[in-house]
Amino acid sequence: MTTANARLSKPRQSLQPVSPVTSRAESDSGSVDAGVSPISARHSRLPNFDADKQVEAGFTTYGDYEAPRQPKSPSGFLAHIWAWIEELIWCLLIVVIFVVLVVVLSQYDNKHMPNWPMGLTLNTLVAFLATVCRAMTLVPIIEGVSQLKWNWFATKQRSLRELYLFDQASRGPLGALRLLPKTRGRFVLLMVLATLIYALGLVTSFLTQSAIAYRYQSVQGTKENCNAGSARSYPMALRESGIEDQDLLDAITNSAYQATFLPFNESWPAPGPVCSSSGCRWEPFSSLAVCVSMANVTSRLSVKKGNTSNLETTFNVSLPNNIAYVKHSTYDNEAIREIVNMTSPGTNLEYNARLANMSQSQLSLEDFPYAPFPDERVSFANASNSDLLRATFSQFFFIYSNYNPDEKYRYRAVELLYHFCVNEYSVSVIDGTARTTVTNTTTRIGEIERFSPTGSNGNSFTLENKDSSQTYNITAVWSYARLPDYFRQAFSGGWSSSWQSGRASIFNRRFGMALYNEINTNTSSTEFDRKTWDNLEHFTSRIADAMTSYIRTNDQLGGMTGDIMDLQQYVEIRWGWMAFLAAQITITIIFLVSVMIHTAILEVGIVKSANTAELFALQQGERGEMKAAIGIQTFVDPAWKAKLVNDGGCGWKLKID
Repeated sequence: MTTANARLSKPRQSLQPVSPVTSRAESDSGSVDAGVSPISARHSRLPNFDADKQVEAGFTTYGDYEAPRQPKSPSGFLAHIWAWIEELIWCLLIVVIFVVLVVVLSQYDNKHMPNWPMGLTLNTLVAFLATVCRAMTLVPIIEGVSQLKWNWFATKQRSLRELYLFDQASRGPLGALRLLPKTRGRFVLLMVLATLIYALGLVTSFLTQSAIAYRYQSVQGTKENCNAGSARSYPMALRESGIEDQDLLDAITNSAYQATFLPFNESWPAPGPVCSSSGCRWEPFSSLAVCVSMANVTSRLSVKKGNTSNLETTFNVSLPNNIAYVKHSTYDNEAIREIVNMTSPGTNLEYNARLANMSQSQLSLEDFPYAPFPDERVSFANASNSDLLRATFSQFFFIYSNYNPDEKYRYRAVELLYHFCVNEYSVSVIDGTARTTVTNTTTRIGEIERFSPTGSNGNSFTLENKDSSQTYNITAVWSYARLPDYFRQAFSGGWSSSWQSGRASIFNRRFGMALYNEINTNTSSTEFDRKTWDNLEHFTSRIADAMTSYIRTNDQLGGMTGDIMDLQQYVEIRWGWMAFLAAQITITIIFLVSVMIHTAILEVGIVKSANTAELFALQQGERGEMKAAIGIQTFVDPAWKAKLVNDGGCGWKLKID
């Protein structure tokens, strides 16, 4: 039995320190010279000594003892690679896991958030794989630093405390930092790499998860219940939607009437798009609509003073051919009164239809070649667009007074046309509310189809949108032909501020009050003209908007289908954050390869972190007597036994049998 750390009683001679590096020739001989360290020796049979087995300073020495033979391993380059095969496999696994991590992230980059079972998320998977990578880098770094310990002592004789420092450096970043100032030469670079790997291991876990970011994006969903009203024609599309002619005529004119009763500053609400989701998107679209066009025809007015009696003066105000006429009486001591007259003249086609006792839709050029279709109207506006008159279904002339004491400038005249047109719309969603905006209005007649008396349909014409890509049909059947009469009956007439409430119809009164809204005797002539124009335009446009809303809403087959935009969460990979883990893996591989090369250059035995190797090193005796040892190795004879005992006051010793 031998006892570790036991003191020798026999005096010994002191020997000088010797180099621990073994030459190739000595190594090949299978023996260890007294002046050579057995660190890199081939551990076969050791020389015999006269002394019995003894131990000093924690290292076993032997007299007549045969060391156990280690398993025979390959020699040369393959032998060196084979000695590091476990660490190389660890590095390969690290690279494979990192590649798997990159592939997984690339699969979900700019994609929907994955819906995995058990509530697992992409962050969970990334955290797991990154942690595995980070943990696996510890194996090559620990083994590499442990091998550097033997490389360090192989270069020259070192302090035994440095053995402890290397052991601590293999355990974590603090030990590596403590060892760094002690190293020199190539060891400095290798320990810097080891320290850097440890440091990166502290931050890669959460930095790798920072590579995953999330953003919300609206994506196209189903088209169900996503509709914006659009009218294809009048009145045929509404007929196809199941509305009878009389009901249609009543409904569309009632919409016009209702618009006159809104508070003046309000507008008729445009039909909002229908969307079953919180967000929908529509491309710009077109629809048949009702528009109003105004023209100032004051220059065509004729103002003549009539008879004067009893301080009363009469003015006859008219447009050419008396198409619109007002007889206005004032008193000399009376303030100038507000007065308005609304006249809707007929058309040649309407007149000819009455003569023939036929509906307007039954007329044809064969029967009345002098009554063209669409209707031919008299206009004083000199409009640049001739299609405006042909698309008009109701025409009015307004004659009204201002407060100008000069008789020559006291009256104004406006020509008003209600006509069909094509509006282009854009729909935007602001704060969750869809808003429809008219972006363009076009009145351009395309084809005209004239009716044959034996046919079943009336005369018709089409209106084109801005780029002529779509057409909208207007057919002169009964519900179209009667529109002028309904408007004429409702809105023709007059109103004066001096009249009693029952003298004018309710609609005439609403028109008059709207026309003079926010105007008084102190309003200048210029301001009067601007305000009355704006007031009349706003009021009549509201009537047109109400009619447009009706035909857009009730054309069941003409709606414009939009896209439901669902708010979905997307994964966005910020690849820059993956650089930290990639750097840790790359530096680990560089470190391991560097240690392998360094060890091969020094021809040091590869034992790495095997702690039994420290039991078999050569140590000088206290009294100059050299003791032989087995040398560093990882193979231990199974027959050896050991026990840690307290030998009196000398401390703890390892007893080896």
